[in-house]
Amino acid sequence: MIQPCEHDNALKFDTHVHGICKKANQKLHAFGRLRPYLRSDQSKLLLNEVVLSSFSYFLQVWLFCRKTDNKEIDRTHKRVLRILCRDYESIFEELLERDNTKTTHTKNLQKLMIEVYTLLNHLNPEYM
Repeated sequence: MIQPCEHDNALKFDTHVHGICKKANQKLHAFGRLRPYLRSDQSKLLLNEVVLSSFSYFLQVWLFCRKTDNKEIDRTHKRVLRILCRDYESIFEELLERDNTKTTHTKNLQKLMIEVYTLLNHLNPEYM
């Protein structure tokens, strides 16, 4: 169940981001125990659906987080990639390249650009 975003009067979402990262890290800890019993394609699907999907809903929140919040999200993403690739030595950029993916912030920016393009070109579905 998606929880409502927590923010203060200055529209800082750090409490919400910290809570989401904490839950994601708890899921990662549990996944780490399951990893030896899963194929790599199963692992990738499970991690994307259970952990990383938390950072792709409600795009507007993630795009306007503070830099420190994005760093916390990246740390969680790095843990996902380390477990997935079984590589605990490489830097984050190398893990991203190996997995052929981008940071969560970059992915969200791409989604925003697609939305803007479809809106400007009247490609969105019409609603009643």
